[in-house]
Amino acid sequence: MADKKMPRSSGRVNNVSFRAGKTGSVRSVTSGKYVSTGTTERLTDVGQRAATVAAALGSKSMLATFLSVSASQPTQWIKGVESPNPENARTIVDIDHVIARAGLLWSPSVVSAWLVGSNAFLDGARPIDVVKTRGAEPVIDALDQELAGAYA
Repeated sequence: MADKKMPRSSGRVNNVSFRAGKTGSVRSVTSGKYVSTGTTERLTDVGQRAATVAAALGSKSMLATFLSVSASQPTQWIKGVESPNPENARTIVDIDHVIARAGLLWSPSVVSAWLVGSNAFLDGARPIDVVKTRGAEPVIDALDQELAGAYA
């Protein structure tokens, strides 16, 4: 049995027809009911994390500059209209994680300054740059050393 012609953003996988879009749901061919795919929730989550990172950096435009994207992109992510590419999404999530961990030690204003300042535990590199190039793990290790009261 042939399907009706579907738009390019639609298809059928494992007996489920779907249509891509902002709704974050798919329609089951057998039941006809819409089921959430979590897409909208994931976009919102990255958007919320982008808002946290932008606030820590001082502005959405500073986040855009840091990630080498147009100035309007962070606003689109925060609104859930668009999502960052996988590399930028990873960086946003990693920085958000670092911000949360640093928040266990310091106030938000100190966390913001710490992110962009030179760090002895990271051989003089800025934590935010290390997150972008090497991921969150070395920065979390530096935070753990700070928490333990170690000296670099």
